Amino acid sequence: MILITFKPKTVPLGPASMLAHFPRGRPRLATQALVGMSNRLNETAFIRVPKIYDYIDYAPNQIGPEVVLMEKVAGEQLDVVWPTLNQNQAMNVVKEMTQLIVDLFNVRSPLICSVLAAPKTIPAPRSSRAKGKTRIDPPAQVQGPVLLMPAFEVKRDPQPALSDVASYLFAFVHHMRETHAHRQDGYISAEDAKILDTWDRLGTLIETHLGGSYLPEDRYNRRERNKFISTCREPLFPLLHRDMRMCRFVVETKPRTDDVVLTLTGWEHAHYAPVWSATRLPAWLDTGILNPLVSPDMQTYFGRQMLVLMTDQNSPIRRPSNIGDFLMCLDHCFAERTLETMLSVPSSQRDWVETMLVWMRDNWVQLKPNSYWPLRVGNEYSGRGLGQIV
Repeated sequence: MILITFKPKTVPLGPASMLAHFPRGRPRLATQALVGMSNRLNETAFIRVPKIYDYIDYAPNQIGPEVVLMEKVAGEQLDVVWPTLNQNQAMNVVKEMTQLIVDLFNVRSPLICSVLAAPKTIPAPRSSRAKGKTRIDPPAQVQGPVLLMPAFEVKRDPQPALSDVASYLFAFVHHMRETHAHRQDGYISAEDAKILDTWDRLGTLIETHLGGSYLPEDRYNRRERNKFISTCREPLFPLLHRDMRMCRFVVETKPRTDDVVLTLTGWEHAHYAPVWSATRLPAWLDTGILNPLVSPDMQTYFGRQMLVLMTDQNSPIRRPSNIGDFLMCLDHCFAERTLETMLSVPSSQRDWVETMLVWMRDNWVQLKPNSYWPLRVGNEYSGRGLGQIV
């Protein structure tokens, strides 16, 4: 982002100081997702989002890059201000972040999609078919809305929003087929064949990973399991922001108090998602990701404090009636979130996907010993001698 300051009374669109933000992702759609999601959330009184004053989409355009002029929110990025916070301020940041996650879980849509703003500039002919206001948005591993990768720019229209979990997950399989099987010259290389085989095999797991399949049978009766499965697959999808790194949060500290005001940016990375996919803690609390500002012990501590804030009857945050659904999905839907990630990564990660399939098999056998695991996994498929064929 770049801070732009104009002379007073010369800017009709907004204040004298604004941020120029250059969205990263597929041309036009990343910009429209940022604007569309920001406008959608500005309709809610309880989620703080930087205001959008103007934007230019469709790169290339007369100024070169796409750009969004947006509000400069008071405060500093969390990764910058974190070392200066005292313990009470740090806990208040965690409290505000917990409230934000809970609030996002209750912003719902009947479609799995991003909300796109209307186009403002004339598109190039190649992109002129990409119309409509809703599109699926991806996990963080891919740039731009899911299925809107380069192969689709010339071969078919972008994938529209979807209304059920199975179609959403199968869309990733279809994307790989479109990218690696439907070449103009009709040639499929040996590497393409391996990629297609991996994603087709992943597709066989989708029907058993739509949500709620891993609830321990020894802890929950049939009625409780059926209720949980229904919750995981309900057709009203929560809002998920997939890039909650520290740099995405802006923190304003209040003088002479420990109070803070928290604002989340980067809304081009937000979309409506399956219920179990939307139940995540911020990425900066993931102990599997090295964070030079927060030790693994402190990541664990703050993550537990978030859970305490969600479960405590006397919690200072607003706790909706469905907070139990969030906690259940967080605990018992890790395998579904893992499969979603495996489906969505680029084809260059095929060996990693095959390695994770071994983990998926072992996890299945441990938690569902009376159920049949439907496919073979191991070094025959990974090409790197990872594990044994079973």
